[in-house]
Amino acid sequence: MALPTTTQLQELMDQLANSWSAGNGREFGASFTDNAHFVAFDGTVLEGPAAIGQYHQAAFDRYLQNTRLVVSVDGTRAIDESALLVFASGGIQSKSGGAVMLTGESLQTMVVVLQEGKARVLAFQNTRRRPITDGDSASVWREFDSLWSRRHAKSNV
Repeated sequence: MALPTTTQLQELMDQLANSWSAGNGREFGASFTDNAHFVAFDGTVLEGPAAIGQYHQAAFDRYLQNTRLVVSVDGTRAIDESALLVFASGGIQSKSGGAVMLTGESLQTMVVVLQEGKARVLAFQNTRRRPITDGDSASVWREFDSLWSRRHAKSNV
């Protein structure tokens, strides 16, 4: 077994970005292994490329129309001789390059492996970059959690 090369990793990042820009959930999901584990920014957990593709297609058809994914590999570490830990950052922009609603800078952690000669994502965790740095930012987090709890309680009634 071998680690993905820098070129293979870049091809994977390009496939993710290109399928996002095309609004193609199936192609986006094809970037993941058959047993992929995907944690979205909101905590949604998905298993496998079909579920990942369907989740994204629904978003591409509604909230993420006419957007593009901008992702940058910030670093890598070999886990063993066949798996690469990838640290990335990025966000969503309008195709014209401006900011769009429902976005924010995010950090991603991925485990990338080779599958049939191509780099594929085995595990993915996405987290919005919203650090608690002072009392005001802590208040925003508390308020969001309070609103979410009230909404969740109403939806379970």
